[in-house]
Amino acid sequence: MIYGLLIVVHHNASLERDIFVKVSASKQHVSLPNGWKMKATGEGKAFCPCIDEHLNMLFVPKLKFNLLSVRALVNIGYVVTFRGDNCIIEKESKRVTATLENDLY
Repeated sequence: MIYGLLIVVHHNASLERDIFVKVSASKQHVSLPNGWKMKATGEGKAFCPCIDEHLNMLFVPKLKFNLLSVRALVNIGYVVTFRGDNCIIEKESKRVTATLENDLY
């Protein structure tokens, strides 16, 4: 299960299984901040365009958005900072800033 803070990284890409380099069947569930649980049907390496890197991700076809786990980013060396209406994701020379819009980063 994935707990903690989630960041929206791409609209409707969750429906595009082709972002995965490798994908296998999954029995995992994603716990959303509103208490809902959604079933992941696949898991594997997928390209995350906002940080230009392949990450371990879950494929959840019922989601309208791809969600990025802050905990997962921190576990692979990223620093995630929330400042005002901005979320800053940094690792070495990479830096991405997302702005809060409609309660989503």
